[in-house]
Amino acid sequence: MFKNRHIITAVEIGTSKVCVLIGEANQQGHISVLAHGESPVESGAVCKGEIIDMDKVTRCLDEAIEKAECAADVDVDSNNLYISVTGSHIRSMKGSGHVIVSGEGRRISQEHMVEALRNATMVPIPPECVILNSVDGNFLIDGLRRIADPEKQIADKLEAFAHIIYGNRNCVENFQAPLRELGYDGSIPVFSAIAAASGVLTDDELKNGVLMIDMGAGTTEYMLFHDSGAQASGILAVGCDHIANDISVGLDLNISLCRKMILDNTFHSKKGHGQAFIEIEGNIGSRKIPTVSVEKIVDLRLRELFGLILSQLQSTRMLPFIDRGIVLTGGGALLPQVRETAGSVFETPVRIGNPLELSGSVTNLKSPRYGMVFGLLKHGDRDRQIRKSGPEGTSGAIIKNIDRKLISASRNTMRWLKSAIKF
Repeated sequence: MFKNRHIITAVEIGTSKVCVLIGEANQQGHISVLAHGESPVESGAVCKGEIIDMDKVTRCLDEAIEKAECAADVDVDSNNLYISVTGSHIRSMKGSGHVIVSGEGRRISQEHMVEALRNATMVPIPPECVILNSVDGNFLIDGLRRIADPEKQIADKLEAFAHIIYGNRNCVENFQAPLRELGYDGSIPVFSAIAAASGVLTDDELKNGVLMIDMGAGTTEYMLFHDSGAQASGILAVGCDHIANDISVGLDLNISLCRKMILDNTFHSKKGHGQAFIEIEGNIGSRKIPTVSVEKIVDLRLRELFGLILSQLQSTRMLPFIDRGIVLTGGGALLPQVRETAGSVFETPVRIGNPLELSGSVTNLKSPRYGMVFGLLKHGDRDRQIRKSGPEGTSGAIIKNIDRKLISASRNTMRWLKSAIKF
C-alpha cells in the first residue's frame, strides 16, 4: 500500500483536542499535508499534559484517525507514526562527548562528528526514565574554538554538545497506549516543543538565537535555540485552561463559557467595537461583565507565566543571545494581548509562529494551533530518512543530507546511532 510513497502520520493528544495529520514526503523531503482529522477532548480526560481517562482519549483518537484516513484515502502507516509527548515529568540535561581525531592530516571527518555526538548522548538518566530526543549543539575544537560545522578542520580533539530530553517511561507509554489499543504498535514519541520548533522556526532564528514558547490549553513548553543548537527547554503546567479558570473564579462565571470567550476572543471583539461590557445571559437573568476586568485577569496570568519562564532561563545566561526574539505558537498565541505582554516581560521583539512551508490539500491549518502537529510531520520525515539510511548507509551521509538545524534523534534512532559506527 505504501510502496513508493512516504506516508507520515502525526498525532497530538492535547487538553482540548486530539489532532491527526497525514502527510506525504517527496524525494526532496518536502511535506504535503494530505488530511487533517480532529476531535474535541471531553473535559477532564487530559489534564496538564497527563492522560486521565484512557477510554475517552482512545475514542477521540479513533474518531480523529478515521476522519484523517477517509480524507486522505490512505491508511496510517504504523512504521512512520509519531506522537507528541508533554507533561511535568519531562526533564532536560546537557550532554558532552569527545573523540580523538585520527587519520591522515588529523582532519575532522563526518564520522568523527557522528562519533562525538553519539558519545554526547551517552549520559546517565534515572532507571525509570527514557530518552525522548537529543538535539545536536555545536562542537569544540581542541578546547579552544566553538564551531557549528567542523568538518575538514585540523584538530587533535573534537568535543560535541547535545541537549538531551528525557521523561518518565510510564508517562511516555501512556501517550502511546491509546494508539496501541487501536492496533498501532510502532508509534515514536517526540517531545512536543521539538516538534513545534520544526514547524514554526526559521533557519535564521535557530542560528542567531530565538526563544520559542508553545502555549497549549493545559501546558506551556519552551525551548531556547542559539547557533543552531538547543540551549534550554522546559515545561510549565499552565495553559489557556488556567486563564479560563481565573476568569471563572474571578468573575463568578461558568468555566465552559469562559473557555468559549477565550476561544472566540469575545472580550477583545467587544472592546474593538467600543463596547465596554459583555452581556451574559443566565438562569437568573443577564449580567454585564466589564471587558477591562476580563482583560486584566488575562494580563495578570500571562505576565505570571512569562515571568516564570524568564526566571527559569536567567540561569542559562543565553537570554542576551536571542537576537531574533521570541516566537509564540499554540492556541494561546491567538490571545490578542499575548504578543504585547510577552514583549513587555522579555523586552524583546515577538512574532506569532504559524506553520512554515505548509502545503497540500488541507487549507485550514495556517494557525499557531497547528504549528506543533505540522512540525511533528516534518520531524517525522527527518527521522524517517535517518532510519532509512540504516547501519548499511554511511553515517556521514546522514549529517550531509539531513538538515542539521534540528536533528532530533528519536528513541529508535538513538538505538541505531549507538551501533552505527564500527570501531
